[in-house]
Amino acid sequence: MPGEAGTGDVLPTAQGQIRELGAGAHCSGALLRWSCPLTRKLGTWRSGLRLWWLRADSGTGATGPGDLMATLRSHGSSRWPRYKALIGTLSVPCMHGGGIAASSLSVAGWVSDLTAQTHWLSAISAQCLSLFKPVRVDAPVDTGTVPGGHDDGGSLWWRHERMARTAMRNPERLADVVLTERDAIEARWLATLPGGQAAFDEASIILDTWASAVEVAADDTDVRPIWAKRYWEKRDRAAELDR
Repeated sequence: MPGEAGTGDVLPTAQGQIRELGAGAHCSGALLRWSCPLTRKLGTWRSGLRLWWLRADSGTGATGPGDLMATLRSHGSSRWPRYKALIGTLSVPCMHGGGIAASSLSVAGWVSDLTAQTHWLSAISAQCLSLFKPVRVDAPVDTGTVPGGHDDGGSLWWRHERMARTAMRNPERLADVVLTERDAIEARWLATLPGGQAAFDEASIILDTWASAVEVAADDTDVRPIWAKRYWEKRDRAAELDR
């Protein structure tokens, strides 16, 4: 589920025309006055991203929900995001913003196993770091405080977001604090399906452990390019997220 910057799937050009862009990305008309070819280039990147969705939709090579979760966590040919100057991480399924002209990030992931009538939800951003929790339509779960546009310190989404933003400054070093245990929990759930509420409750508890471990391991190192750093600094301030 891509989101930010811009919730629509349209791009206003300098001439006032509307062209479909997709993936939740948005550019201003002023930008296109000097770079109309950008529209065509973004269309090319969009087409590449759609190939990822088609692969996931077709289930080619997939043996179960776990394979599709891996697709949604993919950063393409790299283990961790590679931030392009214009579009950040827009060309891969697991998006982390960071572009100058167009930036989207994955605010949640969802895999539906219709045979088992089970849906696997991250319910949080950065699915490369998050747990997919199983739920059923006929068994609602209480996920706690509903998140808003600012860090509230208590909702599941913002508690994970704070950890993820820290980890993504240097994921090669910090993400492994989370991934081994995350993968083990998911494997257990895939083998023996827990109730939705039990899964969310367990995920909430373990998130606090992971967040503390990432915070202890983190230092001032940020391996992202300068434009990605500036992108996230701006959004941290807007979210009143004091790290």
